[in-house]
Amino acid sequence: MNEKWQTLHDDHPELFSPPQCQTGWYELLHQLLADIEKVLVDGCVPTADWPNIVQIKEKFGRLCVYAHWDPKYGLFGEVDALIRAAELRSSELCEKCGATGAKLRTGRPWIRTLCEQCNDVFKQEQLEATQQFTYICAACGEFMTTILRGVLDSGTVLRCVCGGETVVDLDTPQRREQRLKREQQDGKRASG
Repeated sequence: MNEKWQTLHDDHPELFSPPQCQTGWYELLHQLLADIEKVLVDGCVPTADWPNIVQIKEKFGRLCVYAHWDPKYGLFGEVDALIRAAELRSSELCEKCGATGAKLRTGRPWIRTLCEQCNDVFKQEQLEATQQFTYICAACGEFMTTILRGVLDSGTVLRCVCGGETVVDLDTPQRREQRLKREQQDGKRASG
């Protein structure tokens, strides 16, 4: 558990559930848990009857807090209003750094609430996740290169320019060495 979440746990142990989001929403969560505690203490709710916060996470670029508890003390509406207000506020705060004025970003693969600076970093990380793969076409024997975002697994079927379908066998150092030798031989044949 990172340092901020540990602090949140130490300050609000009765309400804490390990957040599944970035630490930019730490202050928002800290204030939310403090506000919930105040409502419960002011309402004379015994600690044993406090809500069970089941999950704190990011979903579709917003904070989501899931809580279960016995509403016999009549404070469910107040606590629920605090949770909903924090969830709404999260859509204006960068989930990575906590900066205000963040916007919902809908680039793949996630929907995120990020400030301009964190969004630029996120885009660069996504770009770096783009990978180049070289494979041998089973139909024509040519070496082919494709650029894909994300993960390409062995067994993925790709279509070659010749029209043949190829089951990907990921480029290994041995295959790269074979390709280089073949390219060198082809170069010698073309010049000779």
